[in-house]
Amino acid sequence: MPIVHDFETIDTTQWNGNTGDLSRNNDSWAVTNGSYAAKYAAPSGTTKVWTTTENEYDISRGDLFWVDIYYRVDQYDIYFAVQDANNWIRGEFDQGGDAMRLKQCIDGTVETLGDSSVSIYETGTVNLRFDWQSDGKIHFEYFVDGSNEGGVIGTESIPWDGGGIGIGAQTSSSQDQWADFWRIENTIDSPSNLSAADDPMNAVVNLSWTDNSEYESEFRIYRATSSGSSKSDYTQIATVGENTTSYTDTSVDAGTTYYYRVSAYESYDGESALSNEASASATPGPPSSISATVDADDQITVSFDDGGGAGSYEVEMDRNGTGFVSPAGGPSSITDDGSSSYSATYGPENSGGSPKDYGASVGLDSSFQFRVRSVSNGVTSDWASSGTVYTSPIPPYNPSVSRPSATEITFEFENRSDIVDSVEVEFREDEGSGYGTWNQSSATPATPGTTIDAPEDARFQFRLRSVGPDDKTSEWVYADYGNGGNVYFEDDFSSGDASAWDSNSIGTGGVTSTLASTFSAGDNTQSPETGGYAVEMGDTGWLVKNLGDLSGESDVHVRLRVQAASNDGAYERGDLWWYDGSSWQTLEQWGWQHDGQGWMEYHALVPDSYLSTDNRVQIGRDEGAGVDYIAFDEIVVSDILHEYTKPAAPYGLTLDASVEGEITASWTSDAAFLDNQDFLWKRSDGSYNVEYGIGTGESYTLSSLDDGEQYTIYVKSVVREVRNGEMKYNWWRTASNEESAVTFLPAPTNLTVDATSATSVDLSWTDNHDYGDTQVQYKPSDASTWTTFATVSRGTGAESITGLLNGEQYDARVVATTEHTTTEDA
Repeated sequence: MPIVHDFETIDTTQWNGNTGDLSRNNDSWAVTNGSYAAKYAAPSGTTKVWTTTENEYDISRGDLFWVDIYYRVDQYDIYFAVQDANNWIRGEFDQGGDAMRLKQCIDGTVETLGDSSVSIYETGTVNLRFDWQSDGKIHFEYFVDGSNEGGVIGTESIPWDGGGIGIGAQTSSSQDQWADFWRIENTIDSPSNLSAADDPMNAVVNLSWTDNSEYESEFRIYRATSSGSSKSDYTQIATVGENTTSYTDTSVDAGTTYYYRVSAYESYDGESALSNEASASATPGPPSSISATVDADDQITVSFDDGGGAGSYEVEMDRNGTGFVSPAGGPSSITDDGSSSYSATYGPENSGGSPKDYGASVGLDSSFQFRVRSVSNGVTSDWASSGTVYTSPIPPYNPSVSRPSATEITFEFENRSDIVDSVEVEFREDEGSGYGTWNQSSATPATPGTTIDAPEDARFQFRLRSVGPDDKTSEWVYADYGNGGNVYFEDDFSSGDASAWDSNSIGTGGVTSTLASTFSAGDNTQSPETGGYAVEMGDTGWLVKNLGDLSGESDVHVRLRVQAASNDGAYERGDLWWYDGSSWQTLEQWGWQHDGQGWMEYHALVPDSYLSTDNRVQIGRDEGAGVDYIAFDEIVVSDILHEYTKPAAPYGLTLDASVEGEITASWTSDAAFLDNQDFLWKRSDGSYNVEYGIGTGESYTLSSLDDGEQYTIYVKSVVREVRNGEMKYNWWRTASNEESAVTFLPAPTNLTVDATSATSVDLSWTDNHDYGDTQVQYKPSDASTWTTFATVSRGTGAESITGLLNGEQYDARVVATTEHTTTEDA
């Protein structure tokens, strides 16, 4: 902080050593600052130095101070001094010798440190500049009437540290001497340790320095685009307030190297020397708020906000964690147009429609992450990345069902997805009155081999789909196909031609044993998926199959395996069409999003409203020549398979054996689904015989049975499970209760007495049963118990009873008998 004294308020108390000969005077010729000057009048030959009594005027090592004096030279020398009790240093005007001297007095020893010849006029101004350096050396410089006359450098260090300031005079005659203002200027030390660093997040340069000055009012910031050595090499770009030690330069162009210096400034003291030089090249700020939005399975929009300082932005894409590359279907470099936010949309198509590698394209069944960075003058920011987003997963491949038992269902499929989290299974159930709504199955989440239990006496249809991150789902595929007689068409092109189709226009692709080299397969090789052949189409082409009358059918769907290669234009696609009797309807299209995915299986459900007396199916593509390829393999048109469970058992079985040689069984059939019934019977001493396929009625007569024999009978409900239209199927059977009955045993007839004697009787009869024996029995007429005289084989027809008592009256009978029952004659 400078201290200025202009003698406007001078009084004797301010000065040590004043004897009244230093006074305040307003002689106009001597006043250069304010209204008054200091006047010194002293006896001839005396020397006087007056020092201030105020400590704030003290000078010490490291200070820089100026003294501005108006003088009149008339036999006088005038001084400016720094002085303590024993020592002083002063600048001295020697008017007699026209000299300017720098002197010091150390402990009473006076020494001239240097002098210089000057031209000093009778009146004028002298400016003295003392730079008392930290090591004690004095740099002394003076100006006479504004002209720099030179300087004197002390060759020795001043050993003492400082003291008060003063003015004085040495006279050789009694003359007045005048002086006006003087000032002390404490040193404005230069800032040090200046450093410059770019801020990679904000496209600015941050400066910092060390404040070495005590009384600055501001710091001045200088900048250049090349290294400099003096202030003229730089341009001042800013000022900051006192005690500030940092500055952020926001007016930079990223990629340009800037060179900086800083100075301290105070209005009295002036400006310090410049600091050290520091340089930095600003980095453009990275974009912020990077986001990726999946608009469709072949389109993702990337949005971001300006990071500052960019001339353009670079965009890269990572598909499925395979590494960042320049994306297809959108710009890899976006020009900075001054907007605050940007967006770009990406797909599989390069500018001009040229194909792009699978890994650089947006498409189905993949994870995607984008990163963006700012670019300016060849300098790039850090990358800023979006979160990971996902397109829809592909569906489970080649789904089917196996049946460990009548109430167990096992799901089989292949997971070819890169991103699938789980496989969801839904079912709909028919308990005899039609299918209900689709509901999630307990098999969810399913893996190949997942088995569930299903209730009896129902039928089910199942569908599966893949579930990926962000709840992305694939299309539905149906678990199996082809009930009995309901595979309407199938072809896997194993014949190597289109002979299974009714008409075709295959185009340049033809049916080949290998797929063309223009395929760019993703997950799979280029070979046909099934058999040795696939049909590929690189031009307009189609295959048509007449299916005939499907008007009475339902749940018809088409299963088709597809591979698309380099379909990078909006017009490039494969198609599945259905003729509904009057016009062609599109069931499915495969375009950009399928590019390079390998073989996939798709199931297209045919709406019931499309089923008519004239149905046809067509596969192919309808765009012009010069496009890329799509291939088809293994098509099946069928209904969705009904998965039957064990039917409900018949109940209430009863047997009627009232007719000779027959048993009529009756029961109640409770099955919701019944293809047929089996009738099972056995004799008491045999194994079961089966009458297969007795129909769906609720009674059945078993004839040609033995009389009087016991038979055991039960009935089974039967459901036949046909799969894929083949003669490989399962029978699900459930049995009723068992019941037993003895067939009707007819009694012998026509029993007669042919002759008698004193002790015997001759009998004859007619046997009517076809199984068992005949017992001949008698008893006294007044007895209650019969005695069996003989058991004769069936068909004998006569027997003599002997050993009877003379004169006794007897009853006789013959009885048909088996091990199960007896029947006497009438």
